[in-house]
Amino acid sequence: MKEQEIKKLNNLLEGIEEQMEHQSSLWRRFLRGAIYGFGFLLGTTIIATIVITIINNFIDAAPFINSFFGITPEALTEIIKQQQ
Repeated sequence: MKEQEIKKLNNLLEGIEEQMEHQSSLWRRFLRGAIYGFGFLLGTTIIATIVITIINNFIDAAPFINSFFGITPEALTEIIKQQQ
């Protein structure tokens, strides 16, 4: 190999090493975990809201479910409020 190519590879490896040290820092891992946790919480909240809304609308639209399960939309709403 030419001397110039060796220097170029050496500089590239030093840059990669510096980037690896930066990525493995404790603060960066903590921040990444906090962001992932917040995203998970937000996504779960949105999905749960959509599912509860669909279930509530389905129970309102299908009276046979009320008689089968013996639960009214008002009772379901009250149960949801108690859980919060």
